[in-house]
Amino acid sequence: MLVHGVPWQFAAGQMLVVSIAYGAALLVALLLGVFGWLPLFGGLLLVAAFVVLIGMIPLFMNMSRGFFLLLLAYLGGHILVTIFAYAFQYWHAGIAASDGTIVRSFRDSLYFSVTTWTTLGYGDFAPIPAMRLVTSVEALTGVITIAISAAFVWLWCTENLVPKEKAFFDGNRRHRKDISIHRMRIRTLTGHDKDLGDDWVDPPKPGESYTWSPEREEWIVVTEDMKLADGTEILEKESERRDPTTESNATSG
Repeated sequence: MLVHGVPWQFAAGQMLVVSIAYGAALLVALLLGVFGWLPLFGGLLLVAAFVVLIGMIPLFMNMSRGFFLLLLAYLGGHILVTIFAYAFQYWHAGIAASDGTIVRSFRDSLYFSVTTWTTLGYGDFAPIPAMRLVTSVEALTGVITIAISAAFVWLWCTENLVPKEKAFFDGNRRHRKDISIHRMRIRTLTGHDKDLGDDWVDPPKPGESYTWSPEREEWIVVTEDMKLADGTEILEKESERRDPTTESNATSG
């Protein structure tokens, strides 16, 4: 089950459906641009596809952090399709140069599409009256896409950050050679475990007690609602912690 109580099979089906719909929207918008048909409809179709992409982020990420790279590829593909689809539209309709002449060069149209998408607008080219609303839609799409791209970068950074106590210079490294309270692994967006090393320990907190868990093979914090068997060893000082498995091996040797 996922976070919202949806079976993973249903979520996987949703992922497949939205991916197909997203790809179809991009393909249709690109074909409309290649043939110079319905420029405003093609622009609105790209906006709708971008809305679908935003909805895909939590859907894919709740299934697996490893889908981050796939979403990043979707975003990059959306940017390229948007720029080229509009460039084809400008190529067919023409763009006005600074001297008032109508230019129908694909190279200039691609340049105008990039500057419109980034909202730079150098002024050396301008849309013809029939394409003014289309360029406004492209500029709006570009602004939103840039913001989402920045959010993707921030998401990548936050997912790959370790807790402050695990940082090399900020963490408590005095007890690195002692038994770890727990072995902590950070699962990154690439789907791989980031091994922090077996000699890491969390900084001890005042008033906490620990007991050894044979099932988990690590020290765990004793809580008020925890049921402990009679004779269970409880340690309160960091210096008293020891690994029962190590002691048993030493005794048997």
